[in-house]
Amino acid sequence: MKGLCRIYALILVVPLLVSCTQQHTDNQEEIRRKAADAAAELKKGVKEFQKDAGAAAEGAKEGWNRDKEKPRPTATRHHPSE
Repeated sequence: MKGLCRIYALILVVPLLVSCTQQHTDNQEEIRRKAADAAAELKKGVKEFQKDAGAAAEGAKEGWNRDKEKPRPTATRHHPSE
């Protein structure tokens, strides 16, 4: 009788374990998929940031060099004897 009870217990427990394992696998797959989606969105964001950062760097460089592009008047002393 004990052997039969063990068989019935296994018949009841095994589907529960399989169900829990399947749910765990589904959760892992969902987490993996969400992580992949987030990484793809992050990659897009990084590319946009790189474009914006490049434009900002060019603007900063242009502003930094702006006074170098125009000749600045220099004061010279003229002596009346020359």
